Amino acid sequence: MSTSTHNSPRNALTERDTQIWALQMHLMLSAGVPLLTALESIARSDLPRLSPACERLATQLGHGHRLSSAMESMKPVFGDFVLSLMVVGENTGTLANVMERASERADRQDRLRREFKAALAYPGFLALTSVSMAAFMAFYMFPRLLPFLQGLSVPLPWPTRFMISLTGSLSAVILIGTILSAWLIRLLVFGDDPRTERLRAWLLFKSPGLGKINSERELADCMKDLSLLLEAGCDLLTSLKTLRTTSSEQRRRVNHCLNELRSGSDFTRAAQNSGLIPKRFSIQVNTAEEVGELPRAFRDIAEVLDESVNLRLSKTTQLAEPIILLAMGLVSGFVVLATFMPLYSLASASI
Repeated sequence: MSTSTHNSPRNALTERDTQIWALQMHLMLSAGVPLLTALESIARSDLPRLSPACERLATQLGHGHRLSSAMESMKPVFGDFVLSLMVVGENTGTLANVMERASERADRQDRLRREFKAALAYPGFLALTSVSMAAFMAFYMFPRLLPFLQGLSVPLPWPTRFMISLTGSLSAVILIGTILSAWLIRLLVFGDDPRTERLRAWLLFKSPGLGKINSERELADCMKDLSLLLEAGCDLLTSLKTLRTTSSEQRRRVNHCLNELRSGSDFTRAAQNSGLIPKRFSIQVNTAEEVGELPRAFRDIAEVLDESVNLRLSKTTQLAEPIILLAMGLVSGFVVLATFMPLYSLASASI
């Protein structure tokens, strides 16, 4: 099998896979099991993605490679941040502790992702149901009543004429809408044009509602990752350089903070000047830096931000439900109005 097949994105470990792998490695290394033996043990398991990945790692370690270099050659099976943690663990001789940190981080990422999906599941189901019901009434029930309505000896009101026009151009609407939606989705997901990237960044990190949630979640991830790296024995400068961020704005803040630190500034001032840490946490970070407790401060900040994200997400979903129901009621009411207004006009004319 070719290398490109081995290293395809389909074989990349999920956060759950990474959590299981790192936890098992931590337990075996802490118990004194040699690294190669630990990998061979997981390779003999029935885990569909972990088993072949650990088998390849064990093979490369048997040929004299370091764990980090073996993982590097298998990208994107292992994520960049996990790889960075392994480098720190090898350089500091704390690989077992680093595995524990990697397991905690992957578990947290997996839990946050599942919570986010669970929070959006009900509003998404409600929206899908609403659109389906509105489409059923507008494009199935109404066309069946249309010959009867057109046969009435009264002028059709404008809601009925609008529905007739809409159902008459249904095929064109569906075709144009499908093509346009597919093109926009492909452009947003795969487009590498600077304008597309700016639009994608705006939607993810600056748009109303979603932007604030993603920005705070990104910052919480940065704070948690900094805490893990510092606790694993990495210095502050290296920890900041190791951070992986999705937002270009967050990456810019990290680089600005790095430049400030290199010029001799303390971390609190560098974080304030770069905007890396919100001002409301400045006193906490300053105190932690003075007493040497930055990892704990970063972890506490991440917990506060997680609570804020969960609260914002809860409010957003609670607001979305009545909006979806209101939209469904308006569309359904309009269809019913367009259907029965001619009957009302006929009844009024016959009196």
